[in-house]
Amino acid sequence: GAGATAGRLRVGDVIRQIGRYRVRNMAEYVAAVRACGANRIVKITVRRRGRDLTVAQPLGAADK
Repeated sequence: GAGATAGRLRVGDVIRQIGRYRVRNMAEYVAAVRACGANRIVKITVRRRGRDLTVAQPLGAADK
């Protein structure tokens, strides 16, 4: 795979994993983001153009 050199998230990417947390629906996405914590760079596995790849993406702070 392209590893973390694939850049950042792009429009059309389907998120499959955030850090060590699998993402299959919106509830799992929210739980994974919360578990990873804000203001960190995490590895996110996405499906892009029919291929799985991992990108390094910063997570922002939660809105208050």
